Amino acid sequence: MPDGMVLVGLPGSLPELRFIHREIFIDNTYTSHGVTIRDGDCIVDVGANVGLFSLFALDQACNLRIVAFEPLRPIFEALQANVNAIEVDCRRRGHTLTLINAGLSSIEQTPEMTFYPNMPGNSTLHPAEKAKEAAAIAKAFRMEEVWRLDKLAFAAMLLLFPLRRQLLKIVLKHRFQSGQRCRTHLRRLSDVLAEERVDRVDLLKIDVEGAELDVLGGLIESDWARVKQLVMEIAPANLSHVAPLAESLRTRGFEHVVVAAMDGHARDFGERGQGARTTISLPKMLYAIR
Repeated sequence: MPDGMVLVGLPGSLPELRFIHREIFIDNTYTSHGVTIRDGDCIVDVGANVGLFSLFALDQACNLRIVAFEPLRPIFEALQANVNAIEVDCRRRGHTLTLINAGLSSIEQTPEMTFYPNMPGNSTLHPAEKAKEAAAIAKAFRMEEVWRLDKLAFAAMLLLFPLRRQLLKIVLKHRFQSGQRCRTHLRRLSDVLAEERVDRVDLLKIDVEGAELDVLGGLIESDWARVKQLVMEIAPANLSHVAPLAESLRTRGFEHVVVAAMDGHARDFGERGQGARTTISLPKMLYAIR
């Protein structure tokens, strides 16, 4: 990584890892709009991938408890390796980590998930929607994004500038057509909280490529009071649910609810959960704080 961090990832996934690293460590995507990580917090990381957000959180405070979920076995093994590499430092700083090789949903089930070996962070229960999202990304492609990720790739792109969007569309189409169907285990969040004896969740982070509403559906009403902060990526297919979701969060005691575009432009959802109209081509981030 650019900051010297050494990570275990899946073969061919370095460009994606660089992108996710930038989102978390540089753009502070999961700790914006008032979301904080403090000493002694309990963090639930849903969609942990290879552990970049958990690693980021561990560096922000001491005596953290993290419960991280990753359903796909190849990604989970990389997550385990990355956590094992910092085990001594975690003990020194008082951290406790629980890694769970499962995903979350509104009911316990064992569906098939589409796994993209070269883009594991995009693996999803909803491959058709992911393909639409990839097409939108290609359409919204900006050269400055390539510069921020990989300067050598930027130089190569300049030579092919007139064809850049077409080429990116071809690359993404190929990568999203190479998905493998894998059986996964999904559980309910409330069941795991009870099993792990988690009495409070200071930060619930959710990034599950289109299944985020199902994850929230697995939290029984009495458990919502345990959640102090929520940060969640919302896939384009679910953006029509943002206003009612914001209203439901407000009624559950979340006073500050913000939805932000991935480029940082934000809108605050007011007392009735209403915000400005948004486009639905790209994912958004939701932040909610009590």
